[in-house]
Amino acid sequence: MKLITAAALSLAMMTGAALAQATSSNNPGETKDFWSDKAMVGALYTDDSMTTLRTGDDFKAAWTAMTPDSQAAMKKQCEAEDNRGTNAEAICSQIMTN
Repeated sequence: MKLITAAALSLAMMTGAALAQATSSNNPGETKDFWSDKAMVGALYTDDSMTTLRTGDDFKAAWTAMTPDSQAAMKKQCEAEDNRGTNAEAICSQIMTN
């Protein structure tokens, strides 16, 4: 009985780790979708629904308040081919000029 319980627990732990890895963006070549992540880009918007971008000095102040790592990751996503022609175009335009 102990062997079956240990085997089941081991299988459950391996399955959980596999699922976590499949949904993670820790792969070096993979980019994360920041555009719907309020924790990441919420400060760049004027509203909680993230529909109106800040402009001018307000955008620049919010952008410079972000960590250099966050800025670099967002720039990388903006440069990704799959962002062309998407709703990320407006925010990327602002990011790439700051």
